Amino acid sequence: MTENESPTTNQKPTIEEALYRLEKIVHTMEEGNLPLDSLLTLYEEGAALVKICQQRLEEAERKILLVTKSLDGSPQTKEISPPTSNPSSSLRTQKASDYPF
Repeated sequence: MTENESPTTNQKPTIEEALYRLEKIVHTMEEGNLPLDSLLTLYEEGAALVKICQQRLEEAERKILLVTKSLDGSPQTKEISPPTSNPSSSLRTQKASDYPF
């Protein structure tokens, strides 16, 4: 995807593409050479890209495996389950009792 292209409705950009485009949008907006309508359009595009990035990060977070130690000291992996009550919660909200060590 080039810097002037936007993703189609059926194809979301990768997180790298979204971040690259966000950087371009911020740079363009900071220059201050655009009329208000153009700035609002860029702001809306940027907000949509931020949402895509958040979704991609949440997907990746759900796929992360925690490496834990079993009682005998050998490593084992435990898949992180997706949040059930609050979709915006993160791993940082887990209690110490959630970890077996």
